[in-house]
Amino acid sequence: MKAPREMVTPRMRAAGRAIRILLRAQENATLEEEIRHLYAEGRGEYGSPTIWKALREKGFRYNHKRIARLMREGMPVWIEQVIGRA
Repeated sequence: MKAPREMVTPRMRAAGRAIRILLRAQENATLEEEIRHLYAEGRGEYGSPTIWKALREKGFRYNHKRIARLMREGMPVWIEQVIGRA
């Protein structure tokens, strides 16, 4: 049962927002690990569309733009770790 709107204080809203941010960060960390695994499996040749399709086949349901952003943010580190390129 939801609390009436008047009973929800700004502090409660801020706490809910903080929880959502933490959950999103945890979800991103899990997703990054899976992306890194698929990227290594493809020997660094897979792009975001291929990774996105592979994730969908595994049951992950995320937007292709989110996958591309996570890959873009972590790519330089992955390239060095996975295939030894600089």
